[in-house]
Amino acid sequence: MTNKLQAKPITASIILTVILSVLWGFTSPFVRGISAQHGLLVSSLLTSVINIVFALITIAILGIINQTCGFKHVFKTEGFVKGLPAVLPIMAAVLFNLAFVLSSAETISGENLSTFPLHAFVRITSAFIETVLFRGLLVTALFVKLSLTESERIRSIFKASALFLMIYMLGILNTGNVNIIPIINTFIINAGFCAAYMYSRNLIVLFLAYGTWMTLIAILDVIVVDDSGQASPLLFFAVVGVLFLILTFAVRFSRRAEPFCLDKSNPTVD
Repeated sequence: MTNKLQAKPITASIILTVILSVLWGFTSPFVRGISAQHGLLVSSLLTSVINIVFALITIAILGIINQTCGFKHVFKTEGFVKGLPAVLPIMAAVLFNLAFVLSSAETISGENLSTFPLHAFVRITSAFIETVLFRGLLVTALFVKLSLTESERIRSIFKASALFLMIYMLGILNTGNVNIIPIINTFIINAGFCAAYMYSRNLIVLFLAYGTWMTLIAILDVIVVDDSGQASPLLFFAVVGVLFLILTFAVRFSRRAEPFCLDKSNPTVD
């Protein structure tokens, strides 16, 4: 099994990402059933445990594959400082989005602040699994295959973001709550994350940025009681401007990135 994964890392990564994503998604109805019977605390802790277990499975798979060209970069601590400026535009977008939500909230209350640690823990563990599964496994596979030239690197960040969006869409289609603005927002921000990862080759800085984002979202979970969805036009255009800034920086950082596979004579063993 180990030899097969190392022999075809690109194909194996894509297939395993799909399988793990589907299995991860199947845990949601089970958790909802637990929530109905045992309450928020038990279901939240169970969700977090499931997230961590799936993340560890993904890391184990990466531990096998990362000896192959390109994947060896995933767990290195080098590139952390290099990756910080690459995630700054994303964090700016996060802050503007949070301001947008707060300005559109009809009711804000601190009565549920005691549940914040629980919400934050669930959000952070979700950020952990998404970082190692989608960016560590799936995105690395694409970057190994499509990062030799500048044009390939630019196209690959949008292809990777589109694949993530497809999986994201499968989840929200089940809820019936499809809104074009969050879809565009998800695509652009993930393109920024992909470019930051390609540039730095460091998952730690991505997880810290994404974890910070999820922590801020957890604050909104507990203080925003009623959201009207209406904010000032000026703030809306500011959010659009920051998203455009992310696209600009995504292209810039992907151009400045180095190929994930430095052996140009043998870019992939697939």
